Amino acid sequence: MKNVLLLGTGKSANALIDYMLDNAEKEGWMLTLCDISLEQAKEKSRNSKFAIPTAFDVSSEEQREAL
Repeated sequence: MKNVLLLGTGKSANALIDYMLDNAEKEGWMLTLCDISLEQAKEKSRNSKFAIPTAFDVSSEEQREAL
């Protein structure tokens, strides 16, 4: 399984997120969808078993290092 980290789930990421979730099983991808809004990350994950929605603040050095 390949782990893919996506920082930001705003409008410009919609097509990429949809494509990756639609092909995650076939390609062996696990997506971590990060956004300042956990609610938005959850919405974009579409409850997929191949997505981990995560609240993320890019200014947090601790969070950046952890991911």
